[in-house]
Amino acid sequence: MPIGGATGAGVLTTLTGGGNLYLTTGAAGNIVINAPITDNGGAVTVVKNGGGNGMLILSGNNTFTGGLVVNSGGSGNDVRLVGTQSFTGGITLNGGGIGDNGSNGLPGVAAAALNGNAITVNGAAHLIIADNQSLSTSSTITINATGVLNLGSDGTTGLTVPGVVSGSGVLDIDGNNPNNSTRIVNLTNSANRRRIFFR
Repeated sequence: MPIGGATGAGVLTTLTGGGNLYLTTGAAGNIVINAPITDNGGAVTVVKNGGGNGMLILSGNNTFTGGLVVNSGGSGNDVRLVGTQSFTGGITLNGGGIGDNGSNGLPGVAAAALNGNAITVNGAAHLIIADNQSLSTSSTITINATGVLNLGSDGTTGLTVPGVVSGSGVLDIDGNNPNNSTRIVNLTNSANRRRIFFR
């Protein structure tokens, strides 16, 4: 189901005052948002719910400031961020994930599409970036006690993570991503030597 005819056409937002914009995918079929999602008199938070094989595809230049929350998913490619993204407010992964973990054979998302947002993981989730790219230094990753993050790239060169990765949860760089037979993740921040645990 597309919203907005061409990329950048129209605007999608909440009622005046901001708040949560809930987008729920189903067992089949994708929700494609071509229109930019913006604030409306207050910060808008985009909340992705729903499991099954439906994906949420955000292809507009989104400028909402309340962050992106992914609560659930089932396709292995639950949220795709396409093109230029300007949203702020952080990314929270309570389940599901961003980018294809190998279930659909699609490429990972561009690192720039995360727009330097900090990432918080509270559940079993994945973040798969296009091969041979680097996250922004401001894209720190916090994996809380209940979190397990399957992190990697969609190729064999790997992913560079210059920001701090912290928390008491699990960073899974072995994972189950058939797109990547080598799974290389370069954690270049010296603080990670003291803070991170791998599985």
